[in-house]
Amino acid sequence: MAKKNGTTAVAKREPRAFDLISEALTKRSRTIAALLPEVVRPELERFMNRALLTWANDPKLQICTPQSFVTAVITGAEVGLPIDGKLGYAIPYENKALSKREKRLVKEAKFMPSYVGLIQIAKRSGQIKNAFTDLIYSEDDFRYGRMGDKAVLEHWPALDSRGDVRGAYAVITFPDGTWVAEVMNFDQLMAVRARSKAKDNDAPWQTFPGEMMRKSVLKRGLKTYCSDPGFIQALRLDDSVSGLDVSSTVPEDSHRRRTRASDAVVPGVFDSMSPGGPEAAAAPDGSDDPQPVPEGDTGESGGPEGLFSQYQDLFDELSSRLDNSNAAECVQVCEWARENFPEMLHGTVQEMVDGRLLELGTAAKRDGRD
Repeated sequence: MAKKNGTTAVAKREPRAFDLISEALTKRSRTIAALLPEVVRPELERFMNRALLTWANDPKLQICTPQSFVTAVITGAEVGLPIDGKLGYAIPYENKALSKREKRLVKEAKFMPSYVGLIQIAKRSGQIKNAFTDLIYSEDDFRYGRMGDKAVLEHWPALDSRGDVRGAYAVITFPDGTWVAEVMNFDQLMAVRARSKAKDNDAPWQTFPGEMMRKSVLKRGLKTYCSDPGFIQALRLDDSVSGLDVSSTVPEDSHRRRTRASDAVVPGVFDSMSPGGPEAAAAPDGSDDPQPVPEGDTGESGGPEGLFSQYQDLFDELSSRLDNSNAAECVQVCEWARENFPEMLHGTVQEMVDGRLLELGTAAKRDGRD
């Protein structure tokens, strides 16, 4: 507070980044609700609050542009995964082009699903019952193969020093009681890393290699058996940020013949797969607490951030038009949106329009009672 010409002037306080992000998410709540899968939609408020809490507790995210974090939250909504450090991450990346143009360091947050998040999406589709993934160390006792029509998978982790990583595997179970396993040796995992853009200093492959190895073998197994559009979109999002591409690493003989759980040589492997399974509490580095994935650098462009980010301005305009429309005008807004949005987003547009019509109907009933 300062005096000027005998009057008292009150200094204008700049809005905090937290307030800006909170306001932006609230403004886009209808859009986020429309993007969320129907099973997750009732948890809209919790979805946004978890993202805000993650941002508030992570100094690395706080130096990112607020708009990029909001975009990351909305991108996660497309596949129904919150930014909470467990199911989904917001990873800080340097925008080299913008940094060079503005002559300062500019960080942007990008959404990336965790391997736990990928499992949840696949389970949500109903195409699999459960899945888990683990690393194989040189001192572990591990066997995998087939004995006639029965699969053999044994993994006894060493109790003391486990040695060096020599591979990773994933086990996928299905609603009919069958299961398959996917195994990748160390050379195959390093081949994936070599093709990744996210292998430079401070990138996920450097700082959390275990997380990336687990995700590599899991993705290779799940993409064969899960054709859910949400899961495919999550794979694309992960590829765009981490640079992973496991499509060319599938061997000619991958031992993917399904085996019934009762035929497993080591039933104990499947006994641990309770709802949520061991992966539900797994952290990227194998510790008890979820750990954030560190910042990385993918260069000047990190690839597509999802359908919403490509049409964000149009979504904002659609939301604004709906807010200022009555029931009759909503029909015209819907026609405008269908002309401007690609066909694959028409369902999302309709959800937003229906949500507005429901609001108007509820308000009309309330006013009638009053």
